[in-house]
Amino acid sequence: MTSDTRMSQAVARPIRTLVYLDANVLAAGITRSLMLLAAPLSNFRVVWSPYAEIEAARHQPPGARPISEVRELHNLQTVPDADSPMTLVDTDVKDRPILGAAAAAGARFVVTENVKDFGTSDLERLHLSAVHPDLFLSTRLSLSVYQAVLDALAINRKRDPFTPAAIHAMEVARKLPRLFAQHRDSLGVDAKTPVARPAKLQVRGSRCVRCDTIMTGWGDRGLGFCPDCEQMA
Repeated sequence: MTSDTRMSQAVARPIRTLVYLDANVLAAGITRSLMLLAAPLSNFRVVWSPYAEIEAARHQPPGARPISEVRELHNLQTVPDADSPMTLVDTDVKDRPILGAAAAAGARFVVTENVKDFGTSDLERLHLSAVHPDLFLSTRLSLSVYQAVLDALAINRKRDPFTPAAIHAMEVARKLPRLFAQHRDSLGVDAKTPVARPAKLQVRGSRCVRCDTIMTGWGDRGLGFCPDCEQMA
């Protein structure tokens, strides 16, 4: 293989955004499934550390499949917990191991249901953003990928909802209102359950959710997009 051939292959192989999943996302069945199934079809890949896995297991409902089995099913490895304490100043104490492991792994986003627990100063210094899964999935998943993921979810279902449309109308509507609304008209499906209210704080940090561009001094302002991507939002 020539050096030109190797270079051509390297250019043709896109680098996918590394995303760290918080424990509350790992413990939420439908959200976790959407993230894991969409990642190989999209422009991101997901990781988490042993600390997040243990915390997620503590909050799973009785009888749920252990997170370790889910990880093995998707042929994933955990990333290391942070070896040494990282100097973090405004992140909630319980979430400092999460942010530390995400930064050490080279993640650009922590996908979490509790964006408010991650400090603005810490995120900006580490060039990370904490983003709610509803915003992340509605931004990163094309309609074709979302349909493929719904199909994959439905194929092994033996209880209601067991069709792609029903999963969208019930489970997604109940948990991820932004994602539901984005694809409601395309799928021609109305909600079959009260639609959840969007999280008050969807994103905090220093990276555009769509293109990963670093934006300093952003904090909690805006929709989570750089000026160019905000025009597409």
